[in-house]
Amino acid sequence: MTTIDSKKKDLADSLESAADTVRSAADDTIHAINDMANQTGKKLECTASRVRSWAGPKMFGDLRKNINRNPLQSVMIAAAVGLGTGACWKAMR
Repeated sequence: MTTIDSKKKDLADSLESAADTVRSAADDTIHAINDMANQTGKKLECTASRVRSWAGPKMFGDLRKNINRNPLQSVMIAAAVGLGTGACWKAMR
């Protein structure tokens, strides 16, 4: 076998090895993407279930009861939130 023939054989072997590596990486990537898609689907289903069972109106009713029980504390919290929002607003301008 000549030097050129051995170089061609080495190059062809390297290219075949690279092709196998690319195929293997693609298979691994496909499995990883499928796993991520399944996990995302499960999380979305869980979120949908939580949205269906969310007691929004009840939560706001509880908030109103707490405000009525602690009016001074509620006003102080509202004032602090307002001052913080105003400071941020002013800093952005």
